[in-house]
Order: sequence, then C-alpha cells, then structure tokens
Amino acid sequence: MGLKSPLKQGASAQGTAAFVDMKQEKFLYPDSRRGIRFYLLDASGKATLAVLGEERDTRDGHYTYRKEPTFSGGPELCCGNLSGVHKWIRDVMIDSGCSEVAIDFKPLRRGSTLGGAAEASHHKKQRHLKEEVDRLVSRARELEQSNLSLYASGIRSARSTANAWLNDAGTGTDTTFEKALAGASEAKASQEVVINNLRSLCDLYAPLQLLDSTDAFAVITDIEKKQESGAVKALCAQIKEVWGLQLKKALIVGAAPWNEYPIFTKQNLGSLVALNTNKRSAHQQGGTATKTQKTTSKTGIGKGRKICHHCNQIVGSPSRICPFCKGELPLKTTPKSDK
Repeated sequence: MGLKSPLKQGASAQGTAAFVDMKQEKFLYPDSRRGIRFYLLDASGKATLAVLGEERDTRDGHYTYRKEPTFSGGPELCCGNLSGVHKWIRDVMIDSGCSEVAIDFKPLRRGSTLGGAAEASHHKKQRHLKEEVDRLVSRARELEQSNLSLYASGIRSARSTANAWLNDAGTGTDTTFEKALAGASEAKASQEVVINNLRSLCDLYAPLQLLDSTDAFAVITDIEKKQESGAVKALCAQIKEVWGLQLKKALIVGAAPWNEYPIFTKQNLGSLVALNTNKRSAHQQGGTATKTQKTTSKTGIGKGRKICHHCNQIVGSPSRICPFCKGELPLKTTPKSDK
C-alpha cells in the first residue's frame, strides 16, 4: 500500500474536496496594524482559512505570512512576500486534487510585483495621480461652463446692441448729426468743409430711426453725385457702406437663433477688404490719386475709425476698449490733415 503525501493526508483528514479557488480578505488589528487572510475554496464554495498575513508595524507595509495553525494541509509557511504565498497555495490546490489548468491565478514571478512598502508607495502614487486627473477634469468642466456663460453673455450683449440701434428713437447726438449732414450737403461749402463734415458723420452714433428721419442715405448719395472730388466720393461710398453693414449686422443678429448665432471673423470682412483693394488699384492705374485719396485709402473705413482685432467690429479710433467685445485696442496714429 503506497504512502500519501502530507498534503493529501491533510486534505483527507479534513474530509474536504479538492480546492478549486482562492480568495483574500483584508482587515485591521486592534492596534491599527493591517492583516490579510487567504482562504481556499472547494467546489461547493466553502472557504477554509489557510494563510494569515500580519503587518510588522503600524503602516509599515511589510508583512509576515504564516500558515494558519488550524489548517492541516500543506507544509509550514513563513515568508515575507506574496509570491511565496501564491506559490504555496498553488501547490496545496494541486496536491488536493485540483487540476493545474483549472487554477485561474498564477504564482507571481520575482520582480513582477512590488509588494510590501514599495507596493504601498505605488498605490499612494496611483491614488494621487487619480486625484490629480479628477481635479484636471473638474477644472476643464468649469472652464467649459465659463466659456459657455461668456458666449451666452456675448450673444445677449450683441442682441441688446442690435435692438438699441434698430429701435432707438433719439439720442443726444441728433442735433450734431443733423448739423454735420446739413454742412456736408450745403451747395456753397468748400471741399475741406464737406470732407470734415463727412468724417464727423463717420464718428457719430446714428441709429436706424435717425438715418430714416433725416433721409441721410439719400443725402449722401446726392452729395456723391454732385461732387467732383475723388476724396469726397470715396468718403460718401464708405459712409453708405458702413451704414449698410450696421443694418445687415443688426438684422442678422436679431433674427439668428441661439444655436446658429453668427460669429464675425476676418473671413466675413473679405469682401470689404477686396472692395477697398480694387478701389486703390483703380486710383493707382488712373494716375489721378491725390494726397487726400491716398490718406483715405489707407484707413479703408474712414478717418477716425479702426477695426477691432478681437471681434472685427468698426470702432472709433480714440477708443482703447471695444464696446462690442470689451477687448483692449491698440492706439492708432491720426493721419495728418489734408491741404
């Protein structure tokens, strides 16, 4: 009659079936030291405590693993790493009758896991990394919400400005605007007076109802037809173009839904830039460009105005803050007066 190995004798003495799986459970000792229990499971799911791991000192991270005294199977065990524990449990499961291919876990190779204090440090770093990722994600969401709020605020401001330009019945600049319009259309006025009044019209705020009540567009068109000076004609064309762009912008902004709100970029002003370029080319080819015409073509939008490089809106030259997007504007050198 053959002899049985100690492992099989232990398993038979306990009257258990083959161990088919392993599980572990962490706990705390009364003195705050950590511990780990390793259980062997049979086919019916019954758990048998086999190995006990005990931390050497509080938060030390180093464990000592020993076989549970009540577990009679397997040889004695005393080690300080998980790879030794897993190898011991694997041997016990095989000797109890479990097929080697049925074992899910593999014995840890040397160097494939940290273990002990190094493992605790690794988990600490992983936890800090996760907290940092969560913080960055939270910050990104806050920025996204802030950008959405800023976008919505910009839409409200643009709609408020467009509504005011369309519905404003009168302002304090009405008299000044009417005087400048009358001075520019006066038949006996000199060319210099006409140009100065036209430039004043560029700088003054003129809502739609003021333009309609003074018939400003028709007056400027009449001046453009009667005057022979190229500088005056160019200023008249630019004034009408600015008023037309203001009307177009106010209508588009007021009618566009929130999810299709138009964003004005440099590409939107491509036609205006091309128009000014064609005008300059025509003057240069004709050879009739005067000093006044060269000064006017440099600005492209009339003296006393400039384009905001943030939102591409036309604003007054002395302005340092854009009234549309509240962005800071660079200073613009005032052209010399024509003689």
